[in-house]
Amino acid sequence: MKHILFAAAAMTALAGCATRQADIVSSTSHSLGLEPTEFTISNQQKSGMTTRYTATTNDGVRYSCYVSYVPPWAGGSSSDAMCNEMQSPGKKGKTAKGKKDPSCNELLRQAGKCK
Repeated sequence: MKHILFAAAAMTALAGCATRQADIVSSTSHSLGLEPTEFTISNQQKSGMTTRYTATTNDGVRYSCYVSYVPPWAGGSSSDAMCNEMQSPGKKGKTAKGKKDPSCNELLRQAGKCK
């Protein structure tokens, strides 16, 4: 009986470890400053406590993003989405947001680390 209870508890804890799709969409919406209907999520890859994915706007601008999470037994929360605009091959210069450096995200901009 103890083994059954332990297995049930372990499965419940593991089920909570995966970042929910709704959390990913909400966090990406906040990070990009777009409504959830203005982009799509694709190419999700879960690795450990991080989900990496591509967010593509309705205009075709692509972002490489990730969300990390804390397991339920340690507080159970997810981070804000971190997204960097992906440069299209052969395109140089300004990106969709007018940034010159696509590797400069909002946190780096706020810290004054962008060129």
